[in-house]
Amino acid sequence: MLNFPSSVLCSFMTKLEENLSKTLESKEAEIARLNEELAILKKALFGRKTERVIPVPENQLELALQFASNEAPEVEEPIKNKRKSRKGLKLSRFEIPDDLPREEIRIDISEEDKVCLETGTKLQWMRDEISEKLAYKPGSFYVKKFIRAVYCSTKASVAPVIAPLPDFPIEKCRADVSLLSHVLTMKFADHLPLYRVEEILKRGGIDIQRQTLCGWVLKLGEVLMPLYDLMFKKVLAGNRVFTDATGLNYLVKGKGSQKGYIWVYCGGETKATGKSPPYFVYEFTPDGKHRHPEKALNQFKGLLLSDAHRAYETAALREEIQWQPCLAHARRKFVEAESGNPKIKAQIIELFKKLFLNEREAWDMDAEQRLVYRTEKQLPIMNELYDMIKDEVDRAILPSCKFSKALMYMYSREKHFRTFLSDPMALIDNNLSERAIKPLVIGRKNWLFLGSKDSGKSTAVILSLVQTCRHLKIDPSKYLEDVLTRIMGHNSQKLDELLPDQWAELQK
Repeated sequence: MLNFPSSVLCSFMTKLEENLSKTLESKEAEIARLNEELAILKKALFGRKTERVIPVPENQLELALQFASNEAPEVEEPIKNKRKSRKGLKLSRFEIPDDLPREEIRIDISEEDKVCLETGTKLQWMRDEISEKLAYKPGSFYVKKFIRAVYCSTKASVAPVIAPLPDFPIEKCRADVSLLSHVLTMKFADHLPLYRVEEILKRGGIDIQRQTLCGWVLKLGEVLMPLYDLMFKKVLAGNRVFTDATGLNYLVKGKGSQKGYIWVYCGGETKATGKSPPYFVYEFTPDGKHRHPEKALNQFKGLLLSDAHRAYETAALREEIQWQPCLAHARRKFVEAESGNPKIKAQIIELFKKLFLNEREAWDMDAEQRLVYRTEKQLPIMNELYDMIKDEVDRAILPSCKFSKALMYMYSREKHFRTFLSDPMALIDNNLSERAIKPLVIGRKNWLFLGSKDSGKSTAVILSLVQTCRHLKIDPSKYLEDVLTRIMGHNSQKLDELLPDQWAELQK
């Protein structure tokens, strides 16, 4: 039997005790983290979806979890995926039913053009040239029948003279702009995938293949691109931009689907009392790399309102940009945190509540009054909020817990969270761009994915115009019908007239 000196044995026991103590602390931290994750999952499954803080008894969640665990999962019958070949089908044309009502539109040439250029004699009517376009008005389909008189000379062998058709956005397309705008509205305002649009049209007796509908969307995205570029330019030329992003899958030939991103930029010139800018512009990118928003915001100078995405935080390093992170995001992190001192957390959330309530009154004032009001009302609340946050940060808390992350989220960005106290046009939240993203989130649940990168670009263009119309309380179907009728022959120097806000002013 070995005999160790008492000093060695004592040192060994001390080290063993230290190691056991560290292991115990590590395990306790892990247990605390797992308990918090369990509480968050329970809340997500059985708790309220609102961010309002309403205490829910723990035994109620336990009971719900027990019932949920006793339910047997439903087993669905596997459905065989049968795909029909579409080879040989015509994709560019569709049949217009003969029984639809016709609306005749006569197009004639001027009296001056009815004179033969060689003989000076009057041209004689020869025949009528008829073109038909399938049109749509709310609740029914009909056919626009364009009748163009053809004239010829009886004394000279010259080519017949015929009145030109109006400019149409898609050459030789058998769909009228009213139908094209209706399809775009169903997809980008009502979030319907094109296979459902195809079924809806079929129930109305109109058989248009999905590939044809896809072709229309791609082509119309190209046609409307000049308006999109102009709107994007106006957004970045303004003094305030709200921005956010979300993912959206798209197909890559031979590689399946990949995750792309759509970034929204809300901006344009606004009045000093206006909370919302006029334009919503969406940009599609094939990935979520930071260089895309950094490139878009490269020329922007002014107030940037966003969440704490690293790309926006990097853009905020430029002196020309004043960044206001979203306080609603910061508040949400405290609401979702299940760890930390409940009393302290409740007090922090109550301070957030006061900030948001005061902002409702602040935006009923002009810019100068708003700044004074914020100095008197909001500054003391922000000071109190940050005093509490700094006190909690200094205490020994688990760095991996949600409450700790919420504290550091605000603590590390204090300078930027206070931007609204010195800039009267700054909002304390980024809810505007979050609401602008919502239609896209709803839409992707129906679309599932985009057909290609080109589809992503067309989606961004059309979605920008449609959602801007909805934001400005404009009927997107009426707007698109009028713009698609005029854009091909419109003066490029007066393209501003076709932007949604200016178009609406001209309709008054």
